[in-house]
Amino acid sequence: MDRRIMIGGLLAILMLAGCNDQKVIEDLAIISMMSFDQTDEPAGDLKITASFPNLTSETSNEEQIIETIANSKKEAEDLLSSKTRQQVVNGQIHSVILGEQFARHGVKSVINSMERDQEIGSQVKVVVADQEGSEIIRTEVVPDIGSYIDKMLKTESDKFTIPETDIYHFSRDYYDDGIDPVAPLFSKQDGRIVLVGTALFRNDRYVDHLDLIQSKILMLLLKKVERSELTIKMAQEEEIRNVHFDYVTSHRKVNVYKKAGKIDHITIRVKMRGSVLEDTGKEGISSTKEIRRLESLVGRHIQGKAEEIIEILKENQTDSLGLGQYIRQSLSYEEWTALDKERLIETVPVSVEIDVTIKDTGMSQ
Repeated sequence: MDRRIMIGGLLAILMLAGCNDQKVIEDLAIISMMSFDQTDEPAGDLKITASFPNLTSETSNEEQIIETIANSKKEAEDLLSSKTRQQVVNGQIHSVILGEQFARHGVKSVINSMERDQEIGSQVKVVVADQEGSEIIRTEVVPDIGSYIDKMLKTESDKFTIPETDIYHFSRDYYDDGIDPVAPLFSKQDGRIVLVGTALFRNDRYVDHLDLIQSKILMLLLKKVERSELTIKMAQEEEIRNVHFDYVTSHRKVNVYKKAGKIDHITIRVKMRGSVLEDTGKEGISSTKEIRRLESLVGRHIQGKAEEIIEILKENQTDSLGLGQYIRQSLSYEEWTALDKERLIETVPVSVEIDVTIKDTGMSQ
């Protein structure tokens, strides 16, 4: 057979297949984001809102939004399908948004359902809204809200501002009796989507949150941080001293101390090393002595903020730092099972030590 005829035939087949695929795709409502909100409606406990691209529209990135009331995620999918001529599929979900009231009542049923759904990947992000989740989805500033939030989460987690939480990690921390889940917290302010901090869970219930500065310090207490930055505001006499600390690495170590066979206290030690890129203090940092003094000031300031976070966790009886895992490793199985784990973080004294090393004070050094 002539080579040109064979290639032409293959191209024709591919073009026909492409047209057929396009018709199939246009018959699908490929959900990119879902939200779950609490409702008092008699038809069901959940308000589920879904967003998907309008593939039949000539307008690029135009989104369609459908909403229903149901008692479960699977029931919601059937009801959502009845509200569009397209078949609803959820294999391309970027993230799920848990509305505040729903999250405060407990999210276990939805997380479990998503985890078992073979169409949904375990890497789908879990996000909490400080209002109804549907308000986040209905933001009109950006055309593809699912991709927008996904990129924002990637950027901020790469900077160690917030913990990146997907369905797998959320579910893992929920079932582990030595740690509680956390998730990024979003808000809608002046029509824009804003990342406001970290949502703290006790078991599967949202109980409190940390702001962005606290979230950065939570990351220092939670894990090794490869690179991040903090703008530290310290009150000095009649002014506020701002120090911008760019740390290239931080290491944390957790030590559990026992006394008479029982847990006496826990110490979290964090070593940070980085550069001061800005300092509004009048003293200046031109000498080694001044650098050592600033290291002490920055360390004490971060330690104070860390202790505030520990108090927040104790007040809410939530172990977002996974300290229970370290306690469990230090005890026998019998000793661990005998503990009152619900009040563990509340009753065990936890201290924080921050060791700061300033390697330079800007590009000039």
